This record gives sequence, structure tokens and C-alpha cells, in this order.
Amino acid sequence: MRSRSIHKKTNPSVRVRKVNSLLLEKISAFLVSHEIPGLHGLVTVLDVDTSPDLRQAKVWISCVGQDEAEALRLLRGQVYKIQGALYQGATMRIMPKIFFLYSDASRYAERIARVLDDLHNDQHGQAN
Repeated sequence: MRSRSIHKKTNPSVRVRKVNSLLLEKISAFLVSHEIPGLHGLVTVLDVDTSPDLRQAKVWISCVGQDEAEALRLLRGQVYKIQGALYQGATMRIMPKIFFLYSDASRYAERIARVLDDLHNDQHGQAN
């Protein structure tokens, strides 16, 4: 399972940024409005990285309340249904093929927050 802790992006074109934003919005709306069998946790679409030729898009997700490997498996199993929903009403000539990946950015942020809290508590504990 691939994961990404820090979102590194090159400087995408305006068109790619617009496609990223559109895909993030449409995929998020799909996940809210459609039930995916077996998916019971909270799934959040964190980011979308579309290739410069607009042929592929990596959809970075985070989930709470369910194993991330299981959530990825379920989403990947429904990718054709999600892709079909993206095609409906699309005005783009090329719709990127989507790939779901897990992002551990939220875990990374939680770890940083814990470290900062520990530092803060240590400083106030030593001052007393």
C-alpha cells in the first residue's frame, strides 16, 4: 500500500489545478451521496493530483473508523462506478482515470501536534 505523508506537487498549470479541484469536489460528492457496501468509516478526499496530460489522477484519501487498506480495497472495487459518475455531465473531452491512494498526512499532523503539546507541557512543567 502506498502512502504519502507530505503532499509534494510541482507547479501545475491552471487547467490541471481546475481539473484537480473539480475531481475533488465530484468524488467527494459521490462518496457522500452513494453508499459503498462495506464502507462504514469516514472517508475524506484530501487531494487530487492529475497528470499534466490529464489522463490519470491520483486521489489521496484519509479514513477514520475503518482500516485504510480495507477502505482502499472497497473504493478501488467501485472505481468504475465512480468513474462513470464523473463522465456524466462532463464537458471535458478527456476525463482522467482515477486511482485511489491512502494519505497518512492526518497521522503525520497528529504526531506533530502531540510533539508540540509535549514540548508545551514540558516547558510549563519546568517553569513551575
